[in-house]
Amino acid sequence: TRQRANAPHAIYPTAIDYEPTAPRRRVRCKLPLNILSRNPGGVMFGGFQACLADPIPAIACGRIFPGYSTWTRSMTVEFVAGGTGDLYFHFDFPPEIEEQVRRDLEAKGYSTPSFECGYYLKDGTLTTKITNVVAIRPKGYIKASSPPASDEFKASRLVKLEETLKEQLEKEQEKGK
Repeated sequence: TRQRANAPHAIYPTAIDYEPTAPRRRVRCKLPLNILSRNPGGVMFGGFQACLADPIPAIACGRIFPGYSTWTRSMTVEFVAGGTGDLYFHFDFPPEIEEQVRRDLEAKGYSTPSFECGYYLKDGTLTTKITNVVAIRPKGYIKASSPPASDEFKASRLVKLEETLKEQLEKEQEKGK
C-alpha cells in the first residue's frame, strides 16, 4: 500500500506518494500548474521544478544512511518538452546505487551517487530530466559548504513532523467534504 499526503493549497506539491515497504526509495509528487507556477509562455516555471527536485534525493539518502550528513552537491535540469499541465515528479532509488553507496561508505567512508529523475505529464511524456548528485559524508565533515544540521532535523523528528502534517492535512480534507 502507498501512503499519501495532500497539500491544502495549489501552490504546494500535492499527492506526495511513497512506498512504506521501501521508505524514500520511490517518491512521486504532483506539482500543479497554476497562476503562480505558469510562466509567460504558458508552461511550468523551471524554478518551481528545481525547488521540488532539489532535496528529495538527499533526503532519501539521509533516511537510508542515517549515520551520515547528506546534501545536494549538484543538480542539472534539462527541459525536454514544455510542462503544459500538472507535472509529476518521479524519483527512484535503484538497488544497485544503494549497494554501490554501501560499498563506498565501507571502503572510503563517503559516497557521491548520481540520480536520474524527472517530471512527466499525466500521459507519461517526459518534460524535464533532472540529474541530482548527492554528497554523503561523515557527520561533521569539515569541507561541507554549510554547517551540519542540528538535532531538530534528525530522521526521527522528520518522521514525526511528516506524521503530524499528514494528520493535519487529513483533518482539513475532512472539513472540506
